[in-house]
Amino acid sequence: MLSWLSIALRRGLDFFWERADRALAFDERSIARAELTTRFFYASCCFLAYTCAPRLVELAQRSHLDPLWPVAWVSRVSLSVSALAIALLFLVSSLIALLTPGFRVARATCAFFMFESVALQNSFGKINHSSHTFVLAAIILVFLPKKDSVTYGVQTLRSWFGVTVVALATYTVAGTAKIRGAAIDLFRGDMSVLHPDALAVAIARQAVVRGQALDELSTFAAALIEYPVLGWPFMLGAIALEVGAVLAPFVPAVYRPWLLSLLAMHFGILFTMGISFGNAVLLLLILFVGPVGVGLPTTTTAEKGG
Repeated sequence: MLSWLSIALRRGLDFFWERADRALAFDERSIARAELTTRFFYASCCFLAYTCAPRLVELAQRSHLDPLWPVAWVSRVSLSVSALAIALLFLVSSLIALLTPGFRVARATCAFFMFESVALQNSFGKINHSSHTFVLAAIILVFLPKKDSVTYGVQTLRSWFGVTVVALATYTVAGTAKIRGAAIDLFRGDMSVLHPDALAVAIARQAVVRGQALDELSTFAAALIEYPVLGWPFMLGAIALEVGAVLAPFVPAVYRPWLLSLLAMHFGILFTMGISFGNAVLLLLILFVGPVGVGLPTTTTAEKGG
């Protein structure tokens, strides 16, 4: 049984990387692009560390703490000291990783304190998923190869392909969950996200949550509420974009247009509902300048050192 599973897993991985390699150009230009993208990623980590530091300090003043398991140790230490230490170490480790991206210990330390920072921010009774994909990306990049490795180029490019697939898979999970929820709603006779009025209702509900009157909304948001059918194509298109996102990296011709469409979706949500997906937008921009989807490889496996 285990032997059969091992063979199936090996063949599945071979199939995955065979398709992945078709979306990568194994040349010096692509490798240099991957290295630049890595620096861009850790510069973004510095920005995240800087922007989340005030929130960590503010949270440290609260009395209620329901620590998640990665920061369970905080309950045995001063919360204010722990929050300050995590914020500072996240920023310092991000700076070191930016300056020395080839140093694995620096990348691992950055990933660890990013993980701790996100865990602490989510230890007050509410889970915010905005930084989770960044954490996953940071963990994957810990395993970037050494510069002197024989397969440095191919493994670096494949690592960034892995980051891309994982990041876009989160959209596919979200889109699939929406369709599943729609099926349940339809079965119960409730309005689903596939209903022509769904986007208008979502915008109106968010306006109520934010305490906004209709005349305080953007012109576009107000128009979608007044004429709900106008929002139907946007809602269906957004769900389709999410569901198919994980497949986009495998098709270079559609990969970057897909990223741009996801960016447009986020800006549309911002302008209609006032909900910012800043971290998601930042990661999409990183992927956009990354090495995935730049062309078809011309080298053979032997030439890649595989």
